[in-house]
Amino acid sequence: MKLKYNAFTLAEVLITLGIIGIVAAMTIPSLVNKYRDKQTVVALQKISSIMNQALTAAISENGSTAYWGVDDFVNSGDHNTGDTNTDDINNLDMERTPIAPLIKHLKVIKDCGRNAKGCFPDTYIKRVNGVNDRNIERQTRYYKVVLADGTLVALSGAEYGGTDDFGQSMEIWVDVNGKKAPNTLGKDVFMFAVQNDKFVPYAWRKNEITSGDISEICSPFVGGDEGARGYLCAAWALYKGNLDYLYCDDLNWDTKTKCK
Repeated sequence: MKLKYNAFTLAEVLITLGIIGIVAAMTIPSLVNKYRDKQTVVALQKISSIMNQALTAAISENGSTAYWGVDDFVNSGDHNTGDTNTDDINNLDMERTPIAPLIKHLKVIKDCGRNAKGCFPDTYIKRVNGVNDRNIERQTRYYKVVLADGTLVALSGAEYGGTDDFGQSMEIWVDVNGKKAPNTLGKDVFMFAVQNDKFVPYAWRKNEITSGDISEICSPFVGGDEGARGYLCAAWALYKGNLDYLYCDDLNWDTKTKCK
């Protein structure tokens, strides 16, 4: 008696493997992006906690940040030289900005002060739409440090003077994955501020980041100015818990907070 065995042909096996490969190619990048984005959100939550704890300790010793004497900066002095001696004469007062009370309560493994000593990558940080923004490593108005967990932090006085019309007294840039790429706002670089003695996501005006379409807040798909810069991405990432603004252009703070 002859026994018959059922089996797939070589062609059938190859077709099946091909289908599996196509499905994997379509789904794996999405899974990788979601995992990476989740890591970024967790890192933002962590740095927010660290900075607020340090700020609370500094305020308990020195009083409100409104009285720290934080100077304003002058945009004309944003030289990319890394040398404090060549800074714009209008920007020299930034040398006296009292960042020290806050730095004292952070776990710092490298302190570069205002010079280019390797605390940030020596390259332009890009806006969320891919356009070059600034080289923080070379700009002397930023006081730059590396924290114990590898997070890069750059601190500056508020653009509007000691405090602006809603209590903003410091501008703070954070790179959550160190010097590694992409060094882009809204992806691994985020802007924060010290506002009314709290470490919060950066904003130009009061309440502007708690309403509206994503195109006005943070989006690589718009050709305008504010949303395309990515300065306001931190609020969405921290409060909405995702980076979906990188993948769709129809999000809204109140009505649609995820791509799907």
